Amino acid sequence: MLPPDSRVVAVELLRAPEGYTLDSAVLTSYSLDLETLLALPLAVLSQADAGIEQLLRDPLLLLESLRESGQKIHVFVDESAIAVPRTERPLFSMLEASVHSVKAPNGGAFHPKVWAARFVAPGRKPMLRVAVLSRNLTYDRSWDLGIVSCATEKSGAEASSSRDLARLFATLPSLCTESLPTIASDLVSSMSESLGRTLFPAPEGFTGNIEYTVFGLDSGVQSPWQPLQSASRVLAMAPFVNQTALSVLAQLGSKDKRSLISRQDSLDALPESGLEPWGDVRVMSESIEDESEDGVPTELSGLHAKLLGLEHSWDVTWFAGSSNLTAAAFTGANVEMMASVTGRRSKSGIERFEEAGIGRMLEPYRRIERPVEDAALTKAIEELESAKRTVIDSALRIATAEADTDWQWTLEGKVELPDSVAVHHWPISLSASASRPLVLPVSWRIPTSHLTAFVAFHCKSSHPKVEDIHFVLKLPTQGFPENRVNQVLRTLIDSPERFLQFLRALLGGLEGLVDWADGRNEPGTGESWNLPALGDETLLEDLLRMASRDPQRLEPIRRLIYDLEQSDGDKLVIPREFLHIWKVVERSLAERKA
Repeated sequence: MLPPDSRVVAVELLRAPEGYTLDSAVLTSYSLDLETLLALPLAVLSQADAGIEQLLRDPLLLLESLRESGQKIHVFVDESAIAVPRTERPLFSMLEASVHSVKAPNGGAFHPKVWAARFVAPGRKPMLRVAVLSRNLTYDRSWDLGIVSCATEKSGAEASSSRDLARLFATLPSLCTESLPTIASDLVSSMSESLGRTLFPAPEGFTGNIEYTVFGLDSGVQSPWQPLQSASRVLAMAPFVNQTALSVLAQLGSKDKRSLISRQDSLDALPESGLEPWGDVRVMSESIEDESEDGVPTELSGLHAKLLGLEHSWDVTWFAGSSNLTAAAFTGANVEMMASVTGRRSKSGIERFEEAGIGRMLEPYRRIERPVEDAALTKAIEELESAKRTVIDSALRIATAEADTDWQWTLEGKVELPDSVAVHHWPISLSASASRPLVLPVSWRIPTSHLTAFVAFHCKSSHPKVEDIHFVLKLPTQGFPENRVNQVLRTLIDSPERFLQFLRALLGGLEGLVDWADGRNEPGTGESWNLPALGDETLLEDLLRMASRDPQRLEPIRRLIYDLEQSDGDKLVIPREFLHIWKVVERSLAERKA
């Protein structure tokens, strides 16, 4: 069971084994919080244990971690489910090359939560880590499950148990709403081939290898999935349930051997007859505390895990992953991924699972009568959801053009909305207070560093009881300048003092950067910034020592100098004295190579 802390789980899954470094990672998620993704490379590369709020505190730190990770991490997310960030940040533009919106082929949701990472080490075969989760890459705080396994990358024949895992990754480029760049397409293709040849051992307490099953990639809705043909005991857990999936599972075992765990509102929505085949029905206890950490607001709480336990003969098979107990999941309308493991009932059966602690978190389900349906409210909710779908399907696009020292950012397209719904939008690099009605085309005048492909939308119903809908779309762009990222860097390093301070921190790697950010004093406080003195030979000695012992550590500094020199602006940021020092270092490097 995964605790309700998304960042901790995400960081641990991407941290390299000892002696290895992260080479690449491909993540799939139904929903995505951009701030979580923004902080992830810094947490992984710096080995920092800070919370999200602390990691987001210094944009220069975030920028360097994103520049160092390059395009190692790619996220594929349902086109409708990128969350609106709490704060506007120009740095979100750095994520555009790594975030890819996708659409399920059969009209449902793109819902798998699969993380695959490759780690490399000199003279050793690459390692692969695969996690099949019920958790999205968001701030959501809920109880989740995952099956994680590591294996040495194999070559040769296809591994049958990993076939569906490889198939999901191989299909990702064709599901994207925009053409996938070559660098990302090649990375995903390579990952798919590696996964398909590799067997992933089951966790301790189980035998053999993990079996992966994907849903929703074949054309058309299928007959409901049947996990096993027979079982003597069943435990089914999911936050969302409906009659289609429950009817399939009710064919297994006897009533007194069937347990169902779900959310109160999901169970209340079922007819009483739908629960009659289940002898044991429970919900998450209200006494379970779910406190927020790091000041991060709780978007969701309670049960979010998806799990099936099926006992058969002396064995038990567990299925975990993204599939709820719904028709959309079981018939292939959604794209889903489940992983299964099999072991002895005596060691890993349903009773052992209950004893491990889940039982103490649950209480018997007691039906709460639902209020009589308000037809007007139901209609208003449907109209708002339909308006969101209309915006998503309207082929909106972004065009930009230079406007003196700034840029004109224009949202183009055509959207027809009902009178009962109002939609506002804004580039996420700007404050939500700058939002404007969705009457197209509409333009903003913004600096180069704020140009973005991410657009936030706020949909509001005229019905007072309907909750507003917020979401972000990543849209096609035209006319963006090539030096856009360099301008973001220039806004963060805007003086020689800031450059020298950051340079000294860079000499310590990302770990040094974190220490620097935690301990630094802001300008204007009267405290020393402890800047390196250009007249002192210490800086030159440090750079030459690094050139001799670990020249690769100079690469971030070389990249920083190059990018700052490429950015526009008349203000001198890199001191001339330092450029003289840097020439000596580069001459030393050239002599060593020769």
